[in-house]
This record gives sequence, structure tokens and C-alpha cells, in this order.
Amino acid sequence: MRLSRLVNLVVAFGEILLSRPSPHKLNAPMNEEKRLHIRRILVFGYLGLGDGVMILPALRAMKELFPNASFDFLGSKRTAAYHVLKLSDLFSEMHFFEFKDATLSERRSMNHFLAKQGYDCAFCSYTAPIEHFVPFLKTVPHRAGHTLAVKNASKTRFRPDWLLNYQAALTPDEQVHETERYARIVLAMAEGASVTTDEAAFRFFAPPMTTKARSISGSAPRMTPRIAIHAAVSPLLAWKNWGAQRFVALSKRLVNEYGAEITLLGDASERELLEEIAREINANSSDAPKAVVSTPRAGDHSTESLAATCRVLAESDIFVGNESGVGHIAMALGVPTVRIFGMTDYASFRSLNADKHTDIRKDLSCSPCFVLGHIKPNGMNMTNCGHRNCLNTITVDEVYAEIARKCNPVLVHPNTTQTP
Repeated sequence: MRLSRLVNLVVAFGEILLSRPSPHKLNAPMNEEKRLHIRRILVFGYLGLGDGVMILPALRAMKELFPNASFDFLGSKRTAAYHVLKLSDLFSEMHFFEFKDATLSERRSMNHFLAKQGYDCAFCSYTAPIEHFVPFLKTVPHRAGHTLAVKNASKTRFRPDWLLNYQAALTPDEQVHETERYARIVLAMAEGASVTTDEAAFRFFAPPMTTKARSISGSAPRMTPRIAIHAAVSPLLAWKNWGAQRFVALSKRLVNEYGAEITLLGDASERELLEEIAREINANSSDAPKAVVSTPRAGDHSTESLAATCRVLAESDIFVGNESGVGHIAMALGVPTVRIFGMTDYASFRSLNADKHTDIRKDLSCSPCFVLGHIKPNGMNMTNCGHRNCLNTITVDEVYAEIARKCNPVLVHPNTTQTP
């Protein structure tokens, strides 16, 4: 660890200790009259890609509840969530601070800059690193966020939850969807609040009229399904992956049975694996390749890159893949999905529309072993499982059957006159 980082952390730790009030008092939810006086709100957007989608219903509810307020974003350029939120057009300004690498001087400068903006309110989810922003938060009258009632949390973070005067408590044992967790902050802040979670509440990107939409609105169903597949995950999340060979077998079957056109989605770090999967799918094919790879260029983490992925998804009839942020984007765009769940907390990230989206999982006694971002401390978990039965017992036949069911009635099997 660099000396400058160490000094920064020591000073931040001291600021946290000095910030603890006694006694601590929570504010009652603001009524409508009080909310009209809120002019500037800062949203801590240190979120993963899927989280960026799932926080949208809460933010849209906030827009309605605080009609005179402008919303600003604070987050990291290292995660893709800010591209989702940028495309949503909810924010007036976007600020970035890479707190993990910051020196003491840089952190003080950022806290000073934020304090000068005159924010009335800060919205802090459980991923927000508020321990690095104590001097700024003490200048904000209304500080809302999650408190982390998580076992062993003190071993990983020393978080000054007492700074939050509107609180929504989290515990890992609750079977609560991620959107509900964000909604709880809104309910703590605003009297009479409600958060809508219909499909429109998650929409952040409006692609142009697609050929898929035109074909579906026409009289004849299309013979060739377009299927987007996320068959890889980042190296840090390899434990989520159903397996490349299963995706190859599934894709070959879809090509052989339906003549399906497969687009393999992923980020630049996944391109090599996806290209190998595409080669196996296209092997021994005398026709034009049925599988293509769509990933950003190396180092391209731009908003336009995410928009390009959204356009591919909008042209797709079905999305299939591991449980990942790409699947949440597909659902937000209204694309029917088949997602494969393994060790991830199913209650938190399940589909909210079972008629349109299918989650395939095995309800094992050891699942899930990754809850609220914390690994189970004892026994088998994602780091030492040894069997991966939550994924290995999901067969290609099961996933294929769900895709075939979704192909009806829009798509026609090429070898019959009936829908499958």
C-alpha cells in the first residue's frame, strides 16, 4: 500500500470516530411542504451494472416526490452503472471520485468541492463508500441511506451509518428484492411515498424502431429467431458462469432446430472466450456464420458502447445468459429473458415478471452462498464449493425447453407449419 493511501485511510478513520453523535436522532419522513424546499440532491452511484438498472424505480419516484430538485451523480468510472444512469437522463451533473486510489489531498479536495455545491440531500445506498465523505456529508441537512446490519461487516468496512438521519436497515437473511431495498430509502425520506416497479420504471434507453418490432407487428411471423447470449462473465465473477461448453451445445441446437442467429454479448475482457465459442458454434457450417460476437473494443467503457449493446438487445427476440448485469439490461428493454442462476442470491435479483422472464435455478440447501455482497463465512461457499451443483445440475435440455416455449407464438419452427 502506498504511504499516501495509508495516511489517507488513517485520517478518514479519525474523521469517522469524531463524527459519531450522542445521542443519535433520526428524522421523520418529509411531508410534501418540506420536500418542495429541497433543491439539490446528490445520489451516490457506486453501483454494479445490474444495480444501476434496479435503482431506477427509486430514483424516478424521487423525481416525483421532489419536483423542485435537480439530481447529481457521484460515482466511479470503473463500473458501468454510471453509463446506465447517464442514458437515463435523470441527472444534471455527474461527478467522479476514485476513492480507492485517492491521496489525503485528493480526498480533502473532493469533500471540499462537494460541500461547496450546497446539496440539501444525499441518497446513499449500501454500496456507497460514505466513510470517505464524512466532511462533506456533515454539511448536508438530509442524509438518507442503508444501514448495514450484516454479520462480520466490521471486518471489511468501518461505515459511519450514524451519519444517516433517514435510515433503511438491511439484513442478509431477509428475502428482499434489490429494487425493494432502494425503495426503502425513499420510504424513509418521504411521507406517503410509493415506488412503482412496472417495466417502464426500469427503462433507461429508447432504441429506434427495430426490424424485430416491425416484423412482430406485421402479419407473418419471422422464421429466423435472433437470440442474444451472454455466455461469459468477468474473471472476478467466474463462479456465476454456467459453462462455455453448455452454451456451445445450446447454441448449436438452436441453430440446427431453428436456424437461429446468435449474437454473443460481453465486454472486451470476455471477447477471446466468446470468439472461441462462436468458432465452435460455426464449425462445419457451409452457410454464413450463425454466431457472431459483439463486444466493445479493448479499453472502451463508454456510454456509446453500452448504447450499442442496448441496440443489439432491442433487435433480439430472446436474451439467454448467466445471471448478470446484461440480463437486467435486457429486462429493462422489454426483451424476454432466460437467465441461469447459480450461487447468487435469487431473492435479490429474480425477475419481477415471471410471465415474460424465466429464471432457471436449483433450490439447494446450500444456496445462495453470496448474499448482499458478502460470502458466507462458514462451510462451503463460492470460494471453496467443490461441486457447483447449483449450476452443474441445470441441463441444456432445461434451458432449451424454456427458449422453445418463448419462441411461441412470434417465431415459427423452420421445419413445421406450427409454432413450437
